[in-house]
Amino acid sequence: MSQIEELQSRITAAMDRIGAGVETLVDQMGSNADADAALQSALEEEKLANAQLEERLKSIKAKHAAELEAAQSAEPVADGPDVDALQAELDGLKAQVADTSEIDGLKAELAEATAKLVAAEAAKAEANAAAADAGEVESLRAELEELRAKADNTEEVDGLNIEITALKAELANSERLDELKSELNMLRAERVSQADVTTQLDKDLQRLRKANDLLREANAALREANEAGVGEPSLINQAMLAELEALRASRATDAAEAKAILSRLEPLLAQADLAEGEDE
Repeated sequence: MSQIEELQSRITAAMDRIGAGVETLVDQMGSNADADAALQSALEEEKLANAQLEERLKSIKAKHAAELEAAQSAEPVADGPDVDALQAELDGLKAQVADTSEIDGLKAELAEATAKLVAAEAAKAEANAAAADAGEVESLRAELEELRAKADNTEEVDGLNIEITALKAELANSERLDELKSELNMLRAERVSQADVTTQLDKDLQRLRKANDLLREANAALREANEAGVGEPSLINQAMLAELEALRASRATDAAEAKAILSRLEPLLAQADLAEGEDE
């Protein structure tokens, strides 16, 4: 009898633990419909198994109590062998109650219930891990979106930097173009000025050649008159005028050459002054 009560108490405690664990698991997994259905089914199966175990224990206890009561309520007889027979029958009933095969069956059912509880706890742990993984996945997705947004901003900044660089290059080219235009206009003005100076210099050279020719002719005529012993004042005057014209032409030529040199130096001096101003 004590073995049956001990076994019943152990089974009852195990059923209580299983029921509490499964109910807790069902409460914790309320957000997962598939897990709820599986756990609810496991709970129903455990409840059914527990009910069957309780019914078996009750039937065994009732049978045992009835047999004991029948044995105890039987009238005593003087015949020794009958008492011995009743005692043997009582011992047989006790042996039947303590049948190890029945206990082994109950233990097997208890082990099966325990295995189901372990499986339910494993399912709970797996579901919790899946929920944690889902949370981590959401966190990683948020981080990925943030990184993508930063990457887009970086690409936009890079595009703006490229555009700014292009604008700076274009501005530099524009400034360089203005400088080149200014230099071109200066060169054109210089060329015009040099052309004028060259023209004037050419005229002065022609004048100088002509004056020199006149001076040579006057000198030749004066030389011939001197050789002939004839003094011609007009030839002397003509020679003096030719020499004066030659001097004037030479002076004009020198002035034209100086002007030409200055016209060539002025652009160079202007560029030197501009470069010096930029350095300062």
